[in-house]
Amino acid sequence: MDGTIEVLIDKCILSYDGKNEYFSCGNSFGSGKHVCLRLNDVLALKHHLKAGTLKSHLVLHYVVQGKGKALRTKDCIITGEADQHLRLKDAVETILNSFHRPKRLAVFVNPNSGHRKAVNIFHNVVEPLFKLCDISLKVVETERPGQPTELLENYDLRHMNGLVAIGGDGMFSECMNGLLLRLQKDAKVDYNNPDATLSASTLPIGIIPAGSGNMLAQYLHGTIDVETAAIKIILGDHLLANAVSVHQGRALSSYAGLIVDFGLCGDMMKDCEKFRWLGPKRYKIVPLGTILKRKSVYVEVEFIPEEPHKVRATHKSRKFARQMSLPAARYQFQKAVLRLNSTPEFAEDQKFWLKETGHVYGIDSYVVTQKEKDGNLVPYFGDDALHVWLTDKCSFSSHVSQLSLLQQQKPGCWDFKFIREIRCRGYRVKLPCSPYYIDDCGEKKLKKPLYINCDGEAMPVEYPEFDVRLHHNAVSVFGRVG
Repeated sequence: MDGTIEVLIDKCILSYDGKNEYFSCGNSFGSGKHVCLRLNDVLALKHHLKAGTLKSHLVLHYVVQGKGKALRTKDCIITGEADQHLRLKDAVETILNSFHRPKRLAVFVNPNSGHRKAVNIFHNVVEPLFKLCDISLKVVETERPGQPTELLENYDLRHMNGLVAIGGDGMFSECMNGLLLRLQKDAKVDYNNPDATLSASTLPIGIIPAGSGNMLAQYLHGTIDVETAAIKIILGDHLLANAVSVHQGRALSSYAGLIVDFGLCGDMMKDCEKFRWLGPKRYKIVPLGTILKRKSVYVEVEFIPEEPHKVRATHKSRKFARQMSLPAARYQFQKAVLRLNSTPEFAEDQKFWLKETGHVYGIDSYVVTQKEKDGNLVPYFGDDALHVWLTDKCSFSSHVSQLSLLQQQKPGCWDFKFIREIRCRGYRVKLPCSPYYIDDCGEKKLKKPLYINCDGEAMPVEYPEFDVRLHHNAVSVFGRVG
């Protein structure tokens, strides 16, 4: 059911199901101002009855466009008789319920993220908006890194319509890891096998930007505005996104939903970990020192290239649905689009593999692809392949120029002679020249670990070989690009 609410200084006209209802109203817009609302932009209609009287009024809460990509909430007071208000409220609520917005959310708050303001952001901005829209919350304030991943292994998700991570990109990654691991265990999928077919998530994850790195929120909303992110979750828009798995030592190390950078960027994240007390400033200061001591490493990169003839629909959101490997919720969502598995479709037949070798400063792969549009780089979720860049040895000045363009998200940041581009569905990195030892179990281990930047966290590479696999449309994320 769709329609339009038109609010005038003197009249309120509700159009629904082919009928119009008229009510006298007063509002905060000033004389003669006219506002037209799409029902999709209505957040809530609240009924207020004055104590000891039959007089009442309604408050209409709705979304408006703010500066740039930001969204804001406004309200309008509608006056009239109580019985008229109840009929209007029932009509609007019927329409809003047809949108199947989330009603129950599990919220994970990282109090130590960014400037340590996540708890205040939740209580002062996010929670009031969620409660305004009658969203019931189950809140966990984390106490240590990795806790969301651990909790979600046994978390009761039967009545949840989504997860919300309040923090930075790392917090989102922890929630995504916990959810994906939970699903694979429930579905008895061997997640340690790089080529296993994953059970995809139908439970959307939302991100409220409150961390040092908020790249995913920027990609999703075009802004890191907290109110905008909360509104997008309330409205229920969501899209399908890729995930990649990183494996070493015949075991899963982590899932990533944003970036997997080996080499220089991994070293940057490791160095930044030593200066957490600097807060977000460390990402502007510490990497300069890492670049000055950059070092190359000899690699063999084996990969299977993408198959151009395969066409998949992207940017399509999976409707809210019960997570098939979890106990069903009482709240009935619309039927799911029939895709509940996410496979890397990665052939083990060696005849399909190609190889690149050489000394590199880094191997960078973006789970969310950046594509040029109108002179800017725009995010592209659900790409059919991974974009992988190998940065060969080059002059210091050329490298700094390239990294500066990359930091500014400028087109052409990869268009340098010392950068090789690969599009593939997964790859394996071997480090044949890196010193190693044999441990007590007979396993080869690097004498000195190298590092991967995995969604903004430094992950050690302890083995002389690791695998990265793309899992297409493995997760659902609250938000909409554009």
